[in-house]
Amino acid sequence: MKLPERAKNRGDYFIVRSTKEYCEIIYLPRTEGISTTQVKKDMASLMKL
Repeated sequence: MKLPERAKNRGDYFIVRSTKEYCEIIYLPRTEGISTTQVKKDMASLMKL
């Protein structure tokens, strides 16, 4: 798998016109009872410790 240089440098955004060129994408169903926003907040508060 070859990725553009920007992806290797861990940029904030990675946008491509055709993802099939780089990898296969599998869409997973939402997980009920899990809030991504809350998980991010919890992780951010742990990073401050």
